[in-house]
Amino acid sequence: MRSLLAAAALFALSGAANATTMEMSLVEDGANVTFSFAGTIDTTDFLASGRASAGNEFFANPSAADIGSTAGPFERFNIAIFGPAFGTGGTTSILGVGFGDSFLIDGSNDSIVLTESYVSGASLSGGALLTGQSLASLGASEGEYVYTFGNNTATLNVSIALVPLPAGAVLLMGALGGLTLLRRRKG
Repeated sequence: MRSLLAAAALFALSGAANATTMEMSLVEDGANVTFSFAGTIDTTDFLASGRASAGNEFFANPSAADIGSTAGPFERFNIAIFGPAFGTGGTTSILGVGFGDSFLIDGSNDSIVLTESYVSGASLSGGALLTGQSLASLGASEGEYVYTFGNNTATLNVSIALVPLPAGAVLLMGALGGLTLLRRRKG
């Protein structure tokens, strides 16, 4: 039975390694929002539609399922995109904040933006730091959103980072200390 489970796990993992997926996150942490992405894209079914020599920005339109960042020259590809809006906000474009590679889902125009000269299946990663922004200011709603295009799946996780409560640790330590004292008095 164990060997059957091990074989099934290896089969599942080998399939995941060949999957063309992109993981994206939009996380509010204090007074900032960070957008990040990492994964691979299969461009087999993509139709190139143009290049741009410059780009260093974060772009989002939650109500139209547009999100991504550019960090240098990029290429645009036409491909049908299926997936939901991730909020009610309009267009936000912030210049000078992109880093790493370029990746943008443009749901309103059925196109994908990738780093110029991207090779199908190669790794992509990058993002943007949005200083002084919040999910509310971007019009983004917390949740997980899945998009498909060609042979690809992209998942966007929108969340607010949990802030640790240092006071909670102090209360816990006090309670444990009190229990220890009670135990010593009874013993």
